[in-house]
Amino acid sequence: MSVDKFKNHQKYNNMKKTLLIIMTLGAFTVYGQQQEHSYKIEGTLIGAKDGDQVYLMRGSRNEPATIENEKFVLNFTMAYPDLIRIMPPGGGILLRMFVEPGTVKLVAELGAWTNATLEGDGVKDWNFYLNAIRLYGERQALVETIKAHPDAPLSGFLINTFLSAQEDYELSKGLYDGLSEKGRQSHHAQLFAPTLERQGKLAESKGQKAPAFTLIDREGKTCSLADYTGKYIILDFWGSWCGPCRQSHPHLIELYHTYKDKNFDIIGLASERGSDEAWLKAIEEDGLPWRQVNLKTNETGQELLNNYNVRAFPTKILINPEGEIVVFYVGNSSELDAKLKEIFAR
Repeated sequence: MSVDKFKNHQKYNNMKKTLLIIMTLGAFTVYGQQQEHSYKIEGTLIGAKDGDQVYLMRGSRNEPATIENEKFVLNFTMAYPDLIRIMPPGGGILLRMFVEPGTVKLVAELGAWTNATLEGDGVKDWNFYLNAIRLYGERQALVETIKAHPDAPLSGFLINTFLSAQEDYELSKGLYDGLSEKGRQSHHAQLFAPTLERQGKLAESKGQKAPAFTLIDREGKTCSLADYTGKYIILDFWGSWCGPCRQSHPHLIELYHTYKDKNFDIIGLASERGSDEAWLKAIEEDGLPWRQVNLKTNETGQELLNNYNVRAFPTKILINPEGEIVVFYVGNSSELDAKLKEIFAR
């Protein structure tokens, strides 16, 4: 009954395979056929020696340029504006910049790489980028900065980069809707659109009955959501392969010990990609004291991920004693502390 009610807010579940195929083909059509554009960086690195090399880094590709008379040139192509990094001779701090098609004129001193000056049509939003990075920890100021640049491809990049793992649907939707048509057509804004749809589904699910499940835990015992009626419970969707999941565990253990005697518990639901051995090893290494389930070895494991609309890891779902979903935390769950303090202070 509760699953049916929950799914009324997730109609796409019944056609998930078809939609995934359509989205994949659509993404291929949009991105796969994009024309490659030319980019050029004309650099002056004061104090560098002839023969020194700088490296353009994008993705897993490292492309060198040799310095002569303190100058170097990097020519490359990309299908869309994106973040690139340049490594100075001998390694060290990388210079990051968001570039658009065109030319970038870069001037820097060896040893003061990150104080470089940049100009040209390839970095017309350079000041916008610097300001956004400076405001990264000041959410509202960053939001206002993005709103002021509705046409910029960089706005789509910032929304996709900084908000993909956030649970604030209204903020995400407001920023996306505030982009101009040109802004929404940018590569990173189009990448964000499916995330926005997912966030909308999560927002709709809050206050709904959590889908029931019955699984087999690592001890071979039956584990049902109904067993936890009357308690606050966190469903911790994770994986032994997932770095951010593992990094979140020490703090989650602290929360567990703080509230475990106050009508609170956790269930670990692992979406594994390999053997049980890696999963069991991760449980031991991380010292996880709560009940653990491997969704891969449960017949209804994938169905559970679909029922809860889990599309990213880590995902933490807080359920109240009445079996209702209180909130989703996708990715960074730093706000979980405040939510639990609020609940148990009542």
